[in-house]
Amino acid sequence: FSTRCFSGKDGGRRAAGAGRGGAGLTREGAGPAEREQLTGKHNVLQIERQRKLEGKIVWGVGEGQVCGSLWRLLSEENTRKKPTVHFLSAFIPILQTNSGPGLTGLITIASHLVKQAKKEQLLGSSAEEKAVVHQWLEYRVTQVGRQSSREDTRTVLKDLNAHLEDKVYLAGNSFTLADILMYYGLHHVMVDLTVQEKEIYLNVSRWFNHIQHYPGVRQHLTNVIFIKNRLYTSAH
Repeated sequence: FSTRCFSGKDGGRRAAGAGRGGAGLTREGAGPAEREQLTGKHNVLQIERQRKLEGKIVWGVGEGQVCGSLWRLLSEENTRKKPTVHFLSAFIPILQTNSGPGLTGLITIASHLVKQAKKEQLLGSSAEEKAVVHQWLEYRVTQVGRQSSREDTRTVLKDLNAHLEDKVYLAGNSFTLADILMYYGLHHVMVDLTVQEKEIYLNVSRWFNHIQHYPGVRQHLTNVIFIKNRLYTSAH
């Protein structure tokens, strides 16, 4: 299972050349129009070739990496052949299968991967818990996934800090998909917090530290350092 990740303004152009390291997409000295034409032809060929693959995943930057991390986390329980992952310029992940129309969106794909791995308990055990899990998955996509300012980030952290005051996990006492996707969505935020800020959002810090040490979750991500005696001094 290998992936290539592209981001930034040139993400789409670099992603288009991922199969060959970007080499050979355009001839040296080609003008903008010719470069666009050649790149477009290459993209068409890539898509046509991808359509011939069995059960492939086509996803964009950011959320695509989250889907990839979730796949690796669940892969031990998944008996199906691992899909081929491609990174395109689109930021919305798409899972295309041979059995029907493509699945679009982080929640849809993540839920599908969980069911495919026969780990349905991650979606909630009771009807109430399933509703709570889905609620936080929606929050993950609509709020955490669309932070555009420091104020947005503070609002998210305040919301989560209040919710986690008397809870171990987002859905209560059970580790679920909501915790996994929220962890991946907040990692870049928690990495940049100062010691003082981590203490302001103490409940979030305690939850995050617990999730990052949950078997298999952190993977390649940086271990965020917390002062543990601070985290658990006021633990419930």
